[in-house]
Amino acid sequence: MRPRKALLVFGLAAVTGLSLLVIGCSGDSNSSNLTPGSLSDPNFVAVQNEVNNLIDSTVSYISLGLNNLLVLPGDTDVIIVSYGPTPGDSVSADYVYENGWHIVSWTGNFSGKTTSFKDSIQFLDNLGQPQQDNDNTETLIYKHRWVEITIDTTVSYTDYSGVVALTLHNLGSGSATVNGSHSIDVSIKIVTVDSTVWRDISVEGTVSNLAIIDVPGGWLQNCPLSGTIGATANMTYTKDSSNPVTSDWSFSIQFTDGLISVSAISGTTSWYYTGQVCIAPS
Repeated sequence: MRPRKALLVFGLAAVTGLSLLVIGCSGDSNSSNLTPGSLSDPNFVAVQNEVNNLIDSTVSYISLGLNNLLVLPGDTDVIIVSYGPTPGDSVSADYVYENGWHIVSWTGNFSGKTTSFKDSIQFLDNLGQPQQDNDNTETLIYKHRWVEITIDTTVSYTDYSGVVALTLHNLGSGSATVNGSHSIDVSIKIVTVDSTVWRDISVEGTVSNLAIIDVPGGWLQNCPLSGTIGATANMTYTKDSSNPVTSDWSFSIQFTDGLISVSAISGTTSWYYTGQVCIAPS
């Protein structure tokens, strides 16, 4: 599920000044064979929305991982506040420390959805050995698994599930790197007066060398200065009783001081766009 904790992240879907350009993907050796695609193509927009969600939430999860340097994961009151249930919601949280991992599990029903997550956090010292406390952490491993399922499926809805596994290296220095993976699965049902449409989208992302820097007060900054995310996506589109239509996509995302440049390809069609994800420290 998506956290409500306030973060220094603009969110690509909310950026009004997003620059959208349609050009060939210059980094591809066969770019001359690619046809520029329309940024208003509904299939591209549907997949782009979920890739942007993956980009935004990756940056958010860097921050949630870093938050574990300030408070131990066993403080379930903090965990519940971080993930946003409101008073009166049905919530249960469990915590255990085993085999060098702090593990927090949470389930809840609110806003018409059943939600759950499982976080696994490990602190490693400069010798790569697990340690129970978060002092003198050189490497932080943060894994997050979540599911968000709509209770009433007779109406329009969007369900999410996903897994993120990030390793934050060199936290003992002033400049750290983030590597790992992030995948999301999305099921969307849109009910209108004359039709029902389903879109099932899976996005698999590889996080490579996202660079973040320390700021006064500790590791509170989550905005990548450089690095990449490579992603592949698959979408199945079904309208009413028609046969499903599937499509495959690839995305290359480059970070530069909180800005991203994104190249996308599906078949022989290419797209390119840029956006501001977050504000890098000066």
